[in-house]
Amino acid sequence: MEKESRKPTLLSWKTLEHVHRPRTKDWYWGLGLTTIAGIVIAILIGNALIGVMIVIIAFTILLYTFHPPITLNIAVNEDGIKINNKMYPFENVHAYDIHDYKEETSLFIVLKEGISPLIIIPINKDIIALDDIHEIFQEFIPQEHMRTPLIHQIMHYLNI
Repeated sequence: MEKESRKPTLLSWKTLEHVHRPRTKDWYWGLGLTTIAGIVIAILIGNALIGVMIVIIAFTILLYTFHPPITLNIAVNEDGIKINNKMYPFENVHAYDIHDYKEETSLFIVLKEGISPLIIIPINKDIIALDDIHEIFQEFIPQEHMRTPLIHQIMHYLNI
């Protein structure tokens, strides 16, 4: 059972899990045709496993496009960062960075360990000032320049 912190909240905001981008019929046609082309190539090279993986990936992308973003409640206190009901203590956080990538601004949090060591939280600059985030976070964890992960850039480019 997670211990609830009694320390005052230094910073809090709400944000969407991801930016929802509308997709056209052409986008869905492109996904379907790319999937069919991948299956045909898999058959031609005689590798059924690649064909199955392509179908699974396409189905997962399709499901993801229908998944509406959930609202995240972010709160920062002297103990750490709380995202909805999950607390990330500062002692388990390696570093942070803020990225302005295209029209999206995100807070990158790198954990010291775990299955998913990078947490990306979208930031709405109209709701929360980036200077406020820097001011609070610099007290507890170092800022470290990070590159936007390649998979994140690819997903943005493909409008996924």
